[in-house]
Amino acid sequence: MTSGSGTTTLRPMGTLNVGTISTTIATQAYRVMANPYAAPIDINQVYLNSGNSNAIKRNFWIWDATLGTAGAFRAISWSGSDYSMTGGSGTATDFLKIRSGHCFMTERLNGGAFIIEENDKIDGTTAPVILGDQQMNSSIPQLSISLFDGKQKM
Repeated sequence: MTSGSGTTTLRPMGTLNVGTISTTIATQAYRVMANPYAAPIDINQVYLNSGNSNAIKRNFWIWDATLGTAGAFRAISWSGSDYSMTGGSGTATDFLKIRSGHCFMTERLNGGAFIIEENDKIDGTTAPVILGDQQMNSSIPQLSISLFDGKQKM
């Protein structure tokens, strides 16, 4: 079945996050942090925010669906003067740009308050798409499971 094409307008629902967003990094060694804004952010700029360099190490992990056959983490580490990364092509600084709806993982240093600010937002045209659908290879075996409680499908 085919259908015609047309203009689609997407509108956010609910309240958009604005201003400073603060969360606490407690005892966990690693923490997944979501981009709280409807705009890309630069996680290097987030790291440079007041207090964040005391809360986390300058290392980040980002899921990249383009690596391997099903995706993998990119490790991005600070060498003291620049970032380096594992896996794939591109530059580490490209992958420090986190799109709206995406997240990154950080490593705890001392913990405490972790702050993301309005000025961490960047122009969205520079952030790579790293959480996309992979084309399923039909030669890869697949398993599908359905659960039943004896009465209805769950």
